[in-house]
Amino acid sequence: MPVPFGQNPATCPVRAWKAWAKEAQIVDPDRHVFRRIHHTGSVQPQGLTPQRAGDLITAAGLRAGYEDLFTGHSVRSGLATEARRAGKDRKAISAITGHADGSKVLDGYMRIVDQWDEKDNALIGLGL
Repeated sequence: MPVPFGQNPATCPVRAWKAWAKEAQIVDPDRHVFRRIHHTGSVQPQGLTPQRAGDLITAAGLRAGYEDLFTGHSVRSGLATEARRAGKDRKAISAITGHADGSKVLDGYMRIVDQWDEKDNALIGLGL
């Protein structure tokens, strides 16, 4: 998937990937990016399971003090919602998230961005 450089260097996914790959000594980008760490501290060749990755996201949200429970799905939902907010094409969003074109699941991931915006409130402009 083509990922462009971000506008903000502090949150740029390409810069973050390059820094992580260098630090983690990842030479093959097709291998596991996030790997298991043995309780002794040694890095294992196996990647994280999807369940474990979700557990880590949930734990990070709790440590940050968020009252809402974050999960692995929160990351996908946030990406889909922000892409929608930026006016990106629904088909382009589904290509990045991996959803089928016309997916009802993707509809569930995309949150209402602004309830007072003309695009997000079906009652605005009806003359009610």
